[in-house]
Amino acid sequence: MLDNTLVLATGVLTAVTALSASWVTSRGAIRTARVKAQSEALEARHDRLGDSRRASYAVLLNYVIDMRWQLIAAMNFVGAGDAAAADAIMRTRNKMVAELHRHETAVLLEGPRSLNAVASALTHAAVQLMLDMERTLNGPQPSDMETLLAPSMDRLSHATDRFIQSAQDVLGTA
Repeated sequence: MLDNTLVLATGVLTAVTALSASWVTSRGAIRTARVKAQSEALEARHDRLGDSRRASYAVLLNYVIDMRWQLIAAMNFVGAGDAAAADAIMRTRNKMVAELHRHETAVLLEGPRSLNAVASALTHAAVQLMLDMERTLNGPQPSDMETLLAPSMDRLSHATDRFIQSAQDVLGTA
């Protein structure tokens, strides 16, 4: 009888130990799965945020570049004696500035805040070039536009370079 009791006690102890080990293992596996899922969700969110930022930065940058080329085309029209074509481009100024500010706002919303000043400086330089060009078109010597607008073009180029560098720093692609 003592042998049966000892065997029964050993069996119960083994069963309790097995159940405890199983419970601890399952709790550990659940915790590991939860941590892994949270980590993957955080990584996916980070990737989506990076993609969203990259897209808004690219849209602003591409718009500034397109706007710059339109202004260069207007300068070329003036240089070729076609002031009417330059006026046609400049008549779209308000639409161009509104679109520029819309793209800047997207960048400001995407963040981070460290990029806000650089994005605003880029927008300001582009608008300033447009205003300087309009002033030059209405001035006494619009034929010398390239020389008169060189400082504004340089400011825009510098602001563009700073924006690109700052965006690369934010995105970790520098």
